[in-house]
This record gives sequence, structure tokens and C-alpha cells, in this order.
Amino acid sequence: MEAVLALYRQEYDPERPLVCFDEASYQLLEDTRPPTPVQKGHPAKQDYEYKRHGTRNLFVFVEPKAGKRAILVTHRRTKADFAYAMRYLVDALYPHVACIDVVMDNLNTHRPDVLIEIFGKAEATRLLNRLCFHYTPPHGSWLNMAEIEIGIMRYQCLRRRIADEWTLRAELMSWEMRSNAACRKIHWSFFFWLMPAIGASVCNFDGSRAVPGDIYDGDGLLGQNAIYLYACFQVFESGHEQLF
Repeated sequence: MEAVLALYRQEYDPERPLVCFDEASYQLLEDTRPPTPVQKGHPAKQDYEYKRHGTRNLFVFVEPKAGKRAILVTHRRTKADFAYAMRYLVDALYPHVACIDVVMDNLNTHRPDVLIEIFGKAEATRLLNRLCFHYTPPHGSWLNMAEIEIGIMRYQCLRRRIADEWTLRAELMSWEMRSNAACRKIHWSFFFWLMPAIGASVCNFDGSRAVPGDIYDGDGLLGQNAIYLYACFQVFESGHEQLF
């Protein structure tokens, strides 16, 4: 946990972006009867019956300090899907930076050896030399700011039935472009009150950076002591309402 919080405290550096990564699932649903639109004195109506068309996996990349995000739609979230998502991050989203700090949870596919298994040693080494993985602690995935972005995405874009993958991709692309144009950032606040004996050691983050290829296990000091935590996450829409 300390490593992730220290990473969030660092100043924004466009040459070394901080990217939070996570997955979400979306079920494709088709209306069996056309919905009734809003009319004067009557709300919109939607039948409770629907037809399923499978699910899609959504890989979410968000750079909270720069106000940028990208969504990658896949049919599954296997080892191969994760490996190709990391190559997409390195080669398509950030082709000109030397290193990318990636915050993610401890899912069993989120491992460097997965890239070796899928791409081979040479290609995996090329990618891992530009990636620095930072893991949230077990049962601490709320530390990943990508979960905040997924919640906003669901509320603003996916809170309805979408029947096919083409429409899903089009809607997500439109939402992504609007959000990036607004440069909507995530402002992270983490307030905690600790026992005096451990307060100084936890609060004084040195802000030191890892080298490419380092792997961080966030289960540190905070997970080993009896403390009281209060987390406050603030997400500000540029020119829009404030969301918590």
C-alpha cells in the first residue's frame, strides 16, 4: 500500500506516465420489444424481458494526472489478452516514453512471466524494459484509480442496454473522446489517522522511484498494524458536477 500511495504523491511527469489499469465486464442485451420513448406526462418505458448476446471484457487504461483514458474491448480476459493489452499500452498509447508506471490488482494473469509465455523472451524483455508494475495489496483493489474511472464509465455511458459489439465500441469511443477532450482528471485524497508510533514512518514518503522492470507488492506496513483508515476519493468533472 505504501508503494502505491507514494507513487500517487509524485509530481506529474509526461516522460514517465502513471497509468492505472483494470478490467470490467459488460453484458450485451437486446430489447425483445421496442421501448416507449418519453411523452408528455408519461416517462420512458422499457420491457423487463431482453435477449442476451454474450459478454465483452473492457480493459481500462487511465492516466489520472493527465486526464486521459483509453478503453480496449476484447472477447475474453485471458493471459494472451492481458499480454496484448500491455503491448497496446507500450506501442500504441505511449510509444515515445522510456518507462510507464502501471498500477493494477493481483489478478493471476497480471504477471511479467505472462508476457514471456505469450511473446517469447526477446519481445517480452523489450516490453518489460518500459513497464514498471505496482500491485495493490490483497483486498485493497480500491487503491486502483481505474476502479473510479470504471464507475464513471458505467454511469455515463453503459447504464443502458446495448445489443451488439459494434455499438458498444462506438459508444465507448465517443465517451472516451469527450472525456479526453475535457481533460477530466482524478484528484486522489487519502486521509488516515495512525497510532503515534507508526505515524511518522508511514506519512514520510520519500517519493523515490523504481527502475523499469521492478515489481511491487503493496502489502506493507499499513497491512501489518492496527490502524484506522478513512479514504476519500474525489473526481472532478471539468465544468460539470462534482462526483464522489
